[in-house]
Amino acid sequence: MLRNMVSRRDAVRITNAKKASRKGAKRDENGFGEGMLGCDLGGLSRRNRMLKREYGAENRRPFLEPRRIGRSAASALLRGACSMGIQRRVSRLPSATLGPIARSGIRVVVPKLGFFVGIAALVAAVGASPHEKRGGLVLQFDDGWQEWVSIIAPELARVGGKATAFVNNQNIPKRLTFEDLRRLQNEYEWEIGTHTYHHKRAPWYVQHYGLSNWLKDEVDLSIGELEAAGLNVRSLVFPFNAHTPELTQAVMTRVSSYRRAAPFAITKEVAPDGAVPGTAFDLTAFVPLKLLREWIDTAAERGDLLFLFGHRVLDDSEFIFGKVVSVGPHELILDSPFSGRIGSEWILVPDMSRRYVEAEPVRVLEIREQSVVVSDSIDLRRLTAPGAQCIIGPAYGYPLSMFREMIQYAAERLNFFTVSEIVAGKHRSASAGSGSE
Repeated sequence: MLRNMVSRRDAVRITNAKKASRKGAKRDENGFGEGMLGCDLGGLSRRNRMLKREYGAENRRPFLEPRRIGRSAASALLRGACSMGIQRRVSRLPSATLGPIARSGIRVVVPKLGFFVGIAALVAAVGASPHEKRGGLVLQFDDGWQEWVSIIAPELARVGGKATAFVNNQNIPKRLTFEDLRRLQNEYEWEIGTHTYHHKRAPWYVQHYGLSNWLKDEVDLSIGELEAAGLNVRSLVFPFNAHTPELTQAVMTRVSSYRRAAPFAITKEVAPDGAVPGTAFDLTAFVPLKLLREWIDTAAERGDLLFLFGHRVLDDSEFIFGKVVSVGPHELILDSPFSGRIGSEWILVPDMSRRYVEAEPVRVLEIREQSVVVSDSIDLRRLTAPGAQCIIGPAYGYPLSMFREMIQYAAERLNFFTVSEIVAGKHRSASAGSGSE
């Protein structure tokens, strides 16, 4: 009899709690009320609140905890899902499945299939564009190489990118043709600039032959020949990035910008004297991929411009990748032997996790199976250690796999610009369109 009385008392209490919950829940036109998920629970009856306390702290875990969704997020989703076909009903699912809300006597909602389809579409849409593009990447390539047309331009086009090419006229048609340059400009939307005609070091040339002769023989002759071939030349890069104030002032009477090499080329605008910065990223001044990604992130967060320059992008088969087993002053041992001939301008990046900022590149003199011998002017023990990953290859080359990774990462975060587009202020209109400052 006592057992029956207890059961009747429990039944009455639960029934009263349900009635109080129905009475206290003010419903809107979609059937949602203040007694539901994510809404005000202060209107619950005293019996209902007492019933909730009796279930203990172990039952008060966050709703939808297995997917790490907090109460606020879950309530926002459910409140906004009425247009997706939510059906309101008192849940008959086990309390262990529904969490503390069902156990506290509060009404819950059970979504229809359309709700989950809608949420899946929302998640897919958000995941498709995780980054807002702010800022820009200005890629530049020097000298004149066939790989501009055969490798770099198609790879950039794949991710919606473009670049500026600075050509020495003496490399036409030895390395590429005027038709190649027109194709870069007209098909791939590249800018073609001058790297002077003969690639002579400008300060030396002016010292020996005078400024007027340098302008005539190296700048005017180059621009005239390129423009006669149908190319629009508006920018210049000095050979070896070597110049003087006298030279920069003189070239600005012929072009709209020139490059000033910098160790960290991130800025918002072109300098007042027409200079745009530039940081090398090929093997001669190697920058680890991790650091390049950090620079890209910095430019995107600030809405700034990142200026990088290189020369060639080559297939990975043109390089030797290895792990350092041991290292001496001028020799290191790799984990696997190498068989083949090395190029005349091959250099070593002793540790691919470090940025290489030495004044002189580590030139490779000889490779004997696993042994790599370098110039005696550099102590390798300062630059690497056993276990480090290293790379050997053409001085002015960059591996294709690394280039692909870099531009793919950049394409998700930055806009691509040519140098003359930055001078014209196109980046400002792009930033205004994206809503960045």
